[in-house]
Amino acid sequence: MKMRILAVLLAALLALSLLAGCKPSDKPNDDTTTTTTTAQGDTDPSGEDVTDPSGEDVTDPSGEEETDPSEEETVVTDENGKTQATKKTNRTIAKRTTTKKGTTTTKNGDTTKKNTTTTKGSGDSVVLKPGRTMPLDTTAKWTVFLKEHSYQPIKTDVLKFDALYELTNVELDIDIGDGASASTKLMAAAASGKFYDISVLTLTEFRTYKNSLFYDITDLINEKDLPNYYAEVKEHWNDLQLFSTSGRFYGFASAEYGDYESSVMMPRIRVDIFEENNLKCPTTWKEWFDAMKTLKKKYPDSAPYASRSSTYILNYWTKMLGEAYNINYNAEKVKWECGVLNAGVFKNILQFMKDCYDEGILDQGFDASSEKNFQDLATASKTFFTIDSGSPTAKAEEILQQTNKNAKFVGIMPFKSHFVGNTVNTYMFTEAQDYQSMYYIGSQAERMEDLLFFMDWCYSKEGGFTNNFGKEGVTYKLDKNGEAYVPKDVWKPFADKDGININNYEMWGKYGLNLHCFAPMHDITGETLEDYDYKAHYGELHEWGIDAYEEAGKGYASKLFNLSPDVSEELVQRYDTIRAYITAQVIAFIKGDRDMNEYNNFVADLKAMGIEELLAEANK
Repeated sequence: MKMRILAVLLAALLALSLLAGCKPSDKPNDDTTTTTTTAQGDTDPSGEDVTDPSGEDVTDPSGEEETDPSEEETVVTDENGKTQATKKTNRTIAKRTTTKKGTTTTKNGDTTKKNTTTTKGSGDSVVLKPGRTMPLDTTAKWTVFLKEHSYQPIKTDVLKFDALYELTNVELDIDIGDGASASTKLMAAAASGKFYDISVLTLTEFRTYKNSLFYDITDLINEKDLPNYYAEVKEHWNDLQLFSTSGRFYGFASAEYGDYESSVMMPRIRVDIFEENNLKCPTTWKEWFDAMKTLKKKYPDSAPYASRSSTYILNYWTKMLGEAYNINYNAEKVKWECGVLNAGVFKNILQFMKDCYDEGILDQGFDASSEKNFQDLATASKTFFTIDSGSPTAKAEEILQQTNKNAKFVGIMPFKSHFVGNTVNTYMFTEAQDYQSMYYIGSQAERMEDLLFFMDWCYSKEGGFTNNFGKEGVTYKLDKNGEAYVPKDVWKPFADKDGININNYEMWGKYGLNLHCFAPMHDITGETLEDYDYKAHYGELHEWGIDAYEEAGKGYASKLFNLSPDVSEELVQRYDTIRAYITAQVIAFIKGDRDMNEYNNFVADLKAMGIEELLAEANK
């Protein structure tokens, strides 16, 4: 039995090593807004007990009993930096009320008591100086790693980065990774011992590297040292915990807020193709299967069901079929579950997915699918179905209609599933606020104090507006309430002749707006566009989403797996290993690389790996 468990763990670790760092960088929602909060109260970083920003007292996870692997690292700090030409502005922004060695400075500027603010476990401590303003005295240049987005290619010579330089005197040396190249570049940086100064990573990716490569900002997350960032995260402390490592934070959370009722994940079909072949819109998965077989026979070189992400296929499809495949939060039962453990249901779902693969209905390369792959198939009229939000199909539809005005992807109601009592299961809405990734700070970055000051400024109102909207007076203006909006003369060139549908990605890409903004993301569609008819664009879909949600009777909220900060590192690693193992094996079953007769052995493997203990911890 011990040998069997060892073999399972070795296989799981191998799967993890293959999959880690390769998670698609998908933006789950197309429309995002931001919430501005106001910081209240101080956090005393000097005591053993600290005040949780949510208002409750918690034990400081950085106590003496914890071993921080980064404590031997040294941060090289050049207080002056290399003297270069400096561009300055006259405006004073982001005034700092921070802790200086020997004193504590309050919000009103009064010195109240002796204190020293330092960071723990990140080499030489950084003391953030009070009363600083932007721009920096001398030009700072930091390396940044970002992931490509196929709908909005990253451009570095655009208005936004020029505006950032004018306001901050910061130059960003941006490196861009896409798919496999992203993983390769990140691994090369890790091997060099000096990671990028700023890098956008998921938590799973972060866990594949040594903590010592990154700078621990935990003790600086307070109203004095990082006031703008603190104001952002203090109201969402529980969400932020999902990105902690043993209660420590090594970067700044990338917050995304959205009106998810107008950006639902739903089945989308090429209605014109269905009509041409006299096929009715399916209402059950059995009807869908027969229709897809017909289309595959008519168009033999097609992949009737394709997606921009293997995660979307494994996640959304399995839930709509009746059972989430991996560790998942069940909103109805208010608990964490693992769908593959429900063998009586999921084994049949898995067989159905395998049948689709064997028939050629499911894209044969689904496990390596990408946004580009989906677009190539869709614009060549070689795929007719997906489960997604509106942007991917809208982009394909726009290209298709240049030569075929009837080409159209339409969102439809989820189908009834014969696997769960002929009922409708949906995965339509995600939570209203979610941290998708972190801007991790490299521990070897020069001018660390200036870097942390810059990142905190990005979470100020002006920093957020600049990152999202560009340059004031050029691509955005302020209304009477001091909120940003995009003037009509800026967005109109990207709208159709009726001024209703806008090519958002083209507009954002031209100026470098919205995506990869080093700050909470604003919704720069909808009400932020001057004289834009929001209801005409979103009204029908919005109402459809509400009706569909009520008709379906239930939906799953997308949540990151919640392991409390005091969970052991061993349990965190087990979670990563188990998730990667499940994904690898489910794909193997679908593609026929593992026989379906081994399904019960697969479940036994997971139990031997401790999945039940893991779920028990999450459901405490």
